[in-house]
Amino acid sequence: MLWTRALILELKTNKQSRLLWLLAIPLLISLTLLTYGLVLFSSSGRIDHGDHFHLRERFVLTTEELVTFVVASVVFALTVALFGLGCWKLLQGPKVDRTNIKLANSNPAPQAVVLQADCDHFQVGDHCVFSAEKQHFKQQFKQDFLGKSKFSFRNELYRFCLIGVLISLNLALSMVEIPGIVLPWGSSIQFRFFNTAILFIAIRFVGLLSTSLIAIITPWIHLLLHPVHTPISTVFYMGNDLVVLWIFYFFYYHIFKAEVKQTTTVVNNKEFSQLVNTHKTKVAKALALIPVNLICGFIEGLGFYVGYFLILGKFGSVGHKIFYDSQANRDLINSANVIYFLLTTTTIFSLKYLFELLFFYSVEKGILNISRHFGLY
Repeated sequence: MLWTRALILELKTNKQSRLLWLLAIPLLISLTLLTYGLVLFSSSGRIDHGDHFHLRERFVLTTEELVTFVVASVVFALTVALFGLGCWKLLQGPKVDRTNIKLANSNPAPQAVVLQADCDHFQVGDHCVFSAEKQHFKQQFKQDFLGKSKFSFRNELYRFCLIGVLISLNLALSMVEIPGIVLPWGSSIQFRFFNTAILFIAIRFVGLLSTSLIAIITPWIHLLLHPVHTPISTVFYMGNDLVVLWIFYFFYYHIFKAEVKQTTTVVNNKEFSQLVNTHKTKVAKALALIPVNLICGFIEGLGFYVGYFLILGKFGSVGHKIFYDSQANRDLINSANVIYFLLTTTTIFSLKYLFELLFFYSVEKGILNISRHFGLY
């Protein structure tokens, strides 16, 4: 009973315990998968997957249902285990004076390094804004890749919790596939619209290395839950996510330097940190949209083109896979059809990345504020 009261007190008063609420996301996903599996198991019907029909019998355990139950059980068990481990860490942590809860929960961020010489360039009324000191490419890349500056050794548990949450979000959004995008010659393709945005967000949460691991792991979990895909298409999705992630990182953070700027505002001899999008930063964000959208859209379209050849194993049957009528001169061996195919898919996927980047721009400040609030950045 005393242990329970102590745990409740820690959860209420310890500021770092708020991060444990993020585990509610994988918990909700696992319960949703279990419910989905139970509904499949207890009902019968005909499911239209677009390219084939799935006949389901009541109370007959299929491979899809078995995989769903196993994955959901593993996610649920890991979530409960991480929550228990987090509670144990809270109880084992150093005790503080609970008579001053506000002081006990304070987690001030370290003061930013400022360049006072830049004060004249950021004069806003009575406020003097100092820009943060710039880092060299090698120093910033090492910091972003390993994420060392975002987590101390004591907070490694929080990194694993966040990785689990981001994998769950990426997996859930990868299930939202947009089918029936009609191509000019009458066939259609389907693509995933939202999951790449999670990778853009994850860079400033867990670092580039951990985000790359998320991009590698998620497509294979998706294959387990939705086995209508082939391993070759899974390799394509994995490779595409990795390439897009690194292209976005180098173009956005290094070539155009479009990241929101961290500044320190001095008011009445007191320093206040804030995030500012200067005019130069806004222009850089707009310019970064063009190459990232076009390059990533072309790479994903080219991946679809190569993937069909790999899946079918021979060039002559490509038309039967992509074009339903199998008419003469309608396959992807014809150079004109190849150009039309790549132009169409590049346009579609460029629009996809445009919306994802605009979404990332809209939440970028919130991402960094959350990271600072939990001491992650």
